[in-house]
Amino acid sequence: MQLPFGRKEAPRAKGAGADDTRSRAAAGSAKGSKGAKGARSSARAERDEGRSIFGAPALIMGPRLLFIFAVLALCILGMVMIYSASSITAYSDANFGNDSTYFFKKQVIWLAIGLAACLVCVFAPYRLWADTRVAWALHGVSLLLHMEPEGYTLAVVPALNWLSALQVTGMAALCAVLSVIFCAVMHISGHSFKKWMKNPYVRAIAGGAAIIALTLLVGTRDYNGAGAQVIERAIEGEARPWDFILKLVFTAITLGCGYKGGEIVPTFFVGATFGCVVGPLLGMNPGFAAAIALVATFCGNTNCPVASVFLASSCSAVRPCRCSPSPAR
Repeated sequence: MQLPFGRKEAPRAKGAGADDTRSRAAAGSAKGSKGAKGARSSARAERDEGRSIFGAPALIMGPRLLFIFAVLALCILGMVMIYSASSITAYSDANFGNDSTYFFKKQVIWLAIGLAACLVCVFAPYRLWADTRVAWALHGVSLLLHMEPEGYTLAVVPALNWLSALQVTGMAALCAVLSVIFCAVMHISGHSFKKWMKNPYVRAIAGGAAIIALTLLVGTRDYNGAGAQVIERAIEGEARPWDFILKLVFTAITLGCGYKGGEIVPTFFVGATFGCVVGPLLGMNPGFAAAIALVATFCGNTNCPVASVFLASSCSAVRPCRCSPSPAR
């Protein structure tokens, strides 16, 4: 047979065509059987994935539901045991109102809280726990080492009345303005330093030299680092009028020149010292005003009001013996 470009096909042995036909047919049948098996397995997988419970794949929700049913069965058994063991004691004791279900009702409340927490943990996405596993692990280690979390003690808390509410509202409004100024200074300083000094190494050297010069000029290192001791002093009612301004300047230079760091702790510093200074002008106790301003400034900078409420409740404590019934002037 004549091929293009003057090439000729090599002569084929007799019977080679039949052998090729049989081999091709065998290969086709093998491929067909493999294709049929693959189609059946994929169809089975699609059918399993198609099954859903509460909108989730059955393969995932099945074990979860078994776990929930097991927990419910154990809880019901435990509640029956609690009622049978405490009903006579509660009924015969006047301290419990002669109510046979006194202890049972208390345990029902805790059972509802526990089941709600169980459902949250079971149905919450895995990514939520994966993203916070480091924080939970570090928290557990700190508890094992008896390390207390950062917190501040309020020596004076005024009684809740119209005057104290107006004072706190005024402080919150001032902190809102301070938050706007803080964010604007951080934004402008970052863009300005990049515009003036294109080279990041030159910018870092200039920023470091400026921080050193300012530290020597003010004669203290209170504005370097986190400044936790300054925040504690502000909560105790001691702060210099220029503390929040200098901390704002130090933070703007440090972050604007390319040094890595956060804005959360500087926000605490600026807010606490600002509140300690401005609070007495509103008739507030300086320590209480510092605590309010710390949380309000954090809320204004981060736009996280719910997190701010939890921050205020978890980072503050009260000395009941020194609480005043009215705002200190």
